[in-house]
Amino acid sequence: MGIFLGLVDSSSPKSSTSCSLMTSCAVEKCLNKDMVRKIVIESSREEVFGNLVEKFDMVCIAAKCGNECSQCKHCHYALEQMSALAQGEKTSGLCPKLETCVFNCLTEDVSKVLSCVATRCNVHCYDGDCPSCKMISRRIFSTICKQHSMTSQPQIKYEGTCPNLFMELADHYVAKKKL
Repeated sequence: MGIFLGLVDSSSPKSSTSCSLMTSCAVEKCLNKDMVRKIVIESSREEVFGNLVEKFDMVCIAAKCGNECSQCKHCHYALEQMSALAQGEKTSGLCPKLETCVFNCLTEDVSKVLSCVATRCNVHCYDGDCPSCKMISRRIFSTICKQHSMTSQPQIKYEGTCPNLFMELADHYVAKKKL
């Protein structure tokens, strides 16, 4: 997820409901519906995951879904990370590889930070470095998957659930990025 999220507890029902509200807001306000539909319909099974998750934009979520995000423990840490990184301050380090990568993108060329994060740092959301990031991304991906009947798309053909498809494709994405 082109986002920076940390590890936090999500066991409370309030957090689950709040994260659902944040997920709905993110899909509604931060993803272009036509672009998403085109990605789902035209991307191969091998490409659909990266094509989608590299469009997830934490800056947009923070701006347009800030209240919902701050109520979701998983997303709240992302807000703290973004603020600290933007101000050149230390983060709490719950996602060290992701945070280091984002920091490097910020110091290299701030005008290209979003594309840098999407192409170079996203992998750390899925490689075990940042479980909370993976959870938020899974929620967004699964919502899109259900809305677009992704598992029954002819080029995807998946017998399981959207969250399971996410997990399988996330593993493939990480393996491909690490080549």
